Amino acid sequence: MKPATVAILLIIPLVFGQSSQTAPRFEIADVQVSSPTSAASFRTPWIDGGRYELKNATMLDLIRTAYGFEDDKILGGPSWLEMDRFDVLAKLPADATPETVKLMLQSLLADRFKLVLHKDTKPFPAYALTVGKQPQLGQAVGGGDAGFCSQQPVSGPPGTGRMVQYNCRNTTMAAFAAGLRRMAGALMDPIPVVDQTGLGGKWNFDLTFSPQQQGLNVASVGGQLTLAGAIDRQLGLKLEERQIPVPVSWSRA
Repeated sequence: MKPATVAILLIIPLVFGQSSQTAPRFEIADVQVSSPTSAASFRTPWIDGGRYELKNATMLDLIRTAYGFEDDKILGGPSWLEMDRFDVLAKLPADATPETVKLMLQSLLADRFKLVLHKDTKPFPAYALTVGKQPQLGQAVGGGDAGFCSQQPVSGPPGTGRMVQYNCRNTTMAAFAAGLRRMAGALMDPIPVVDQTGLGGKWNFDLTFSPQQQGLNVASVGGQLTLAGAIDRQLGLKLEERQIPVPVSWSRA
């Protein structure tokens, strides 16, 4: 993950404007303030043939949909960013793809709301996956698509409590880091895990641990090996909480 963030500058004119046709755009697009009587909540875009529709979307919803930013990484800005709601109805070109549709929505936000992006940096708390003194990973042999970690049934010695095991095959470190929140389930802190191992390629390894509620920076609880402890002892990697620059956005009117 690159140490870059995105700053969002919002300048809202009294009248919607138009800009030059240099980026992918909807063939026709209409933006209206959502009906105040509507009780529906925002949902992902609805696409039917050449019709593209967003309902009851806040500006935060529109930014997240167009650029992939998470709400908690959009900082500052006026209160209406998460209060006022809009409906978007547009017509897609015949050759539209999921990526070009995002670009079209970006263009619409720039045209109608004068949305301008600037790059910046800002540190956030995150868990860093790093290499310890003696990594214990098996290099995957051969090509093929990147694999993933699958959970397997396992029973530990008496008194060890509930155990879970994951068999990871043909897995990149980036994919492993990204999957740790899923592996830990609801017990994991709501902050991201960033791969800082510097290990390229694909790897084979197994991981067995006892789920705990104390967080990822705890190696053991009552003699039971936690996820962080298993990553350290079984893989020779480290999982530590740090301040890491992560992609965020801030807004200013």
